[in-house]
Amino acid sequence: MRTSTSVLKTFFSSIFLLCVSDFQLVLDSSIFWIREETATEITLPSNIPVFYNLYLKRRRPREYNRVKNIVDEQLSMLREEHHPVYVHSIGHMLPVPNTTLLKHHSQADETVTLRSLWKHCRKNPHDKVVYLHSKGSFTRTPENERLRRFLTTGALSQQCSNLPSTCNVCASRFSPTPHPHTSGNMWLARCSYISKLTDPKKFEKAMSSIYGEEPDACIGTGRYTAEHWVYSHPEVKPCDLYTDPSFVWGYDNLPETGDFEKDLSVAPRFNNRSAYVKTPDPHCPGRGFSLKMRIAEYQLLYNRTPGESWWGWNFYDSDS
Repeated sequence: MRTSTSVLKTFFSSIFLLCVSDFQLVLDSSIFWIREETATEITLPSNIPVFYNLYLKRRRPREYNRVKNIVDEQLSMLREEHHPVYVHSIGHMLPVPNTTLLKHHSQADETVTLRSLWKHCRKNPHDKVVYLHSKGSFTRTPENERLRRFLTTGALSQQCSNLPSTCNVCASRFSPTPHPHTSGNMWLARCSYISKLTDPKKFEKAMSSIYGEEPDACIGTGRYTAEHWVYSHPEVKPCDLYTDPSFVWGYDNLPETGDFEKDLSVAPRFNNRSAYVKTPDPHCPGRGFSLKMRIAEYQLLYNRTPGESWWGWNFYDSDS
């Protein structure tokens, strides 16, 4: 009987220690990130942190309310798994409830928020993350309104949250031309992939060293590097959601409403390369189909060449 009692004590002590250990793990997984400069963060794998780049040009009531409506619209699409929400605000302050302000900048661009996302991923390689920004807060146009809704609903979709192992970046539309990007730049990605990318703060300079200083939307240089960054590594495995081939990139033929029927597919989703040729294309005619150019860029940025499963082998012209 003494032996049985001793065994039971040992058994229950082990269970107690296991529970304490698990409880400590939960405590350690809480979010304490208040400021980027002093922050440390570990998130539970079931959560998907959202990094939000917010811009407010003027604090005039009309402008303030317009941008606030943009923020409210986007964050209303958050699903249960989308937390915490980290914000970099630029220009004038606009408080966003139930979010964590990483930093306010009088002048900045998307790079500051992308860099916080990248740093988070290097510390939390098993996470997924979402990148959003207040598209249309700087320039108010019907096209920006449609693109923002189209991109937000995709990045925050259940399909992207549950992306399969065949994907490490998920967006409403992946466009292989004129350079690999998502027009408007909102997406979900796996941190295991993001952590392999160049520091966003250094990426624009790295691209300029290859192609020159002039911003070029057809290559992804200058202010267009933010859209190119997430797809810039040869190990990217893009997936997208939009089935209608009428929208390729830019603003042409976007759905009128932000919501659309979503079907997650490995991208490029259209087998015919001509599906990615805009007709007419006054901006980048014939650009974005060179295999040699794409591989050379990978080598110069990362000293890597693509593996056998790379999406580009089936897309690019092997003679170009």
